[in-house]
Amino acid sequence: MSAANSAARPASASAPEPAGALPTTRRSSGPAWRAGWLAIAVTAATFLLAFKGGFYQPQDREALTVVVWWAIALGAILGLWPRAPVPRGALVAGGLLAAFAVWTGLSALWAPAPETALAELGRVLLYLGIFLLALLATRPGDGGRIADGLGLGIAAVAALALASRLFPDLVGTTELDRLLPGATDRLTYPVDYWNGLGILLGLGFALLLRTAATEGARWRPLAIAPVPVLSCAIYLTSSRGGVLVAATGMVVLVALTDRRVLTAVAAGLGLGASALAIVVLRARDAVVSGPFESDLASSQGRGAALLIVLISLLTGALMLFVAALAPVRPRMAPALRGAGVAAAVVAGLAALALLHPGQRFEEFRKPPGSGDVSIEAHLFSAGGSGRWQFWDSALDQFAAHPLAGGGAGSYESWWAANGSIPYFLRDAHSVWLETAGELGVLGIALLVAFVASALVGGALALQRGPREERAAPAALMAVLIAFCAGAAVDWMWEMTVVAAIAVLCAGLLAGPAVRRRPAEVTLDAPDAPEGGRSAGATAPRPRRLAFAPRVVLVEVALTAVALVALPLLSERGLDQSRADAERGDLAAATEAALDARALAPWTSGPPQQLALVHESAGDLGGASVWVDRAIEENDADWRLWLLAARIQTSSGEAERARESLRRAKALNPKSKIFATRP
Repeated sequence: MSAANSAARPASASAPEPAGALPTTRRSSGPAWRAGWLAIAVTAATFLLAFKGGFYQPQDREALTVVVWWAIALGAILGLWPRAPVPRGALVAGGLLAAFAVWTGLSALWAPAPETALAELGRVLLYLGIFLLALLATRPGDGGRIADGLGLGIAAVAALALASRLFPDLVGTTELDRLLPGATDRLTYPVDYWNGLGILLGLGFALLLRTAATEGARWRPLAIAPVPVLSCAIYLTSSRGGVLVAATGMVVLVALTDRRVLTAVAAGLGLGASALAIVVLRARDAVVSGPFESDLASSQGRGAALLIVLISLLTGALMLFVAALAPVRPRMAPALRGAGVAAAVVAGLAALALLHPGQRFEEFRKPPGSGDVSIEAHLFSAGGSGRWQFWDSALDQFAAHPLAGGGAGSYESWWAANGSIPYFLRDAHSVWLETAGELGVLGIALLVAFVASALVGGALALQRGPREERAAPAALMAVLIAFCAGAAVDWMWEMTVVAAIAVLCAGLLAGPAVRRRPAEVTLDAPDAPEGGRSAGATAPRPRRLAFAPRVVLVEVALTAVALVALPLLSERGLDQSRADAERGDLAAATEAALDARALAPWTSGPPQQLALVHESAGDLGGASVWVDRAIEENDADWRLWLLAARIQTSSGEAERARESLRRAKALNPKSKIFATRP
C-alpha cells in the first residue's frame, strides 16, 4: 500500500484487510445522537416561539431577528457554513426572497410612512435569515429529523393550549382577556389569537402523519396519538382557517407520499379518534362555553382530560398494531385505486352541492354582524367576518398603485381612509392580496416565485431521492402549501411562529436537507486506484465559503442586525420613558424618549412620546413642536393628527385644531370617534 493511501485511511480502518475483502464502509450521515438532539432542539424552539405569544410583538420578533443573523455571522466568521453543498435551486430561491426584502425596503421611498416600510423590512429580514440558516446549517437527511421536531413541538403547544382550558387555574388572565373580554370563549392561549393558534396546530397534522407512517424506529406510529389533542384544541379555537390548513396538509401529504396507503390509514384513525374526543368536549358545556372559572368547569375539565388522554393513547396503540401487521409497502390495485378516487370525487361534489355554495358565498360577502355566536355555530358558518371587504380594499389599493404598490405596511392607513366598513384593521387577512396592494406587481411576483421555487426543490427531491427518504419532502411541501392556504385567509405572515415554520420548510425543501443522504462512503478497497477511495463512491464534501463571500455574508448579517437592533433599542427606550412618565418622573421620561429618537430618528414614536410628556408637564408649546415633528415622520397616522388637535385646542389655537381634526377625520372617516364631530 502506498504512503499516500495509508495516510488517507482513517485510524479505525487502518488494520490490514484480507485479500479479496469487500470495501470497508461507514455511515456518513452522522451519529444517531445527532438526529435525536436535532429533533429535540427543533421541538423546544417551536414550543418557545409559540409560548411567547407567537413572537408577534415587534420587540420579540426583532430580538429573534438579531439572534438569527448573529448566528449566521458567527458561523461565517468561524467557517462553519455551509454544512453541505447548497443546490443551485436554493440560491435562486434565496435570491428571490432577498430581492423581496430589498423591494420592501425600497418602498420606504414612496410609502406614506417610511417607518412602516422599514418595520416590514425587519420582518422579511427575519424570514430571510431563517431561510439562510436552513440552507447553511443542515446536512442531507436533516429534513426528516427537523420535520419530526416541528411535529412534536406543535403537539406540545396543542397539549398546553388544551390544558389551559381543561384546567382553568393553570393559566391566569392574559392580555387578550383584558383587551377583548368577549373573545375568551375561543381558545387563544398561548398564541393570543384564536386563528393563529388554530392554523399553527393545523400545520402539525401532516407532520405527525408523516412521522407515524414513515419507516424507522418502532415507536414512530405512536406519533398519531396527539392528533385528537390537536383537533380538540382547534375545535375550541373555532378556527375555520385551522380546519382548512389541517385538511390541506393531510390531502397534499397523502397525494405526495410514497407510503400513501399507510398514511391514509393513519389519517383515518386520527380523524376518527378526533371526532370521538370532540364528542367528549361537546358533552361538557362549561368547558366549551364557560363560565371557565367555575367549579363545574374545573370538574368537567378533569373528566374530559382523562378521556381525551385515553383516546389518544388507544389511537397510538392501534396505529402501532396496524403498522406492525401492514406490509412494508402495501400496494393498492390500480382498479381499486381508481374506484377510490372516483368515489372521493363523487362524495366531494355531493357535499359541495349540499352546502349550497351560492348561498354560502353571499353569506361570506356580508359585512360582519355584531351578534355573538357559539363556538360550534361560528365553526360551521359561512360568514367572512369582514374578509370580503378587507380583500376588496386590498384590490382597490393594487388598482390605484399597480406597479409599485402603496408601500410596505401601508394597508392600515389605506384601509382607514378607504375601508368600506367601520373596523379597525392593520392587515388585509391575506398575504397575497396585501402584498399586491402594498408592493405592486413586482412584490407579489417575487413572493410567489420564492414559494414556487421552494416547492420545485421539494418536487425534485421527491423524484430523485431514495424511496425511504421521500416522506420528508412530501410532509414539508404539505406544510408549505397548507401555510399558503392559511395565509390567504388570515394574517399569518405577521404571526411569526407560523410564518417562521413555513419559511423553514421552504429552506429545507430548497436546500440540502432533503437531498440524497450519502448513506455509505466506500473506503480503501484492495483494488482501489492510487489515492485510496474507489471511484464514484465518495460523498461530496462541502466547500467552505471563500474569504470574499464570507466577508460579504458577514457584512450582510451585520447590516441586518443594525437595521433591526436600532428600532428594537429605540422601542425599549420608549417603554422606559412611558414607565418613567407613569411614575411622574417627567425629566427621566424626556431623557429616555430623546435617547430613543437618537437611535431611530425616522420613527414617529419618540416625538409622539415627547409631545405627551411635555403635555403632561403643562408645556403646551413644547408639546406642539414635538407632535408636529411626529407628523413629519408619519403624516398618514390619523391618531397623531387627533393628538395635535387636542394639544392645539388646549393652547388656544382653535383654527389649527379644527384643521388638524379635519385631517384626522379625512384619514379615518368611518371611525366612531368622529361620528358626533362636525
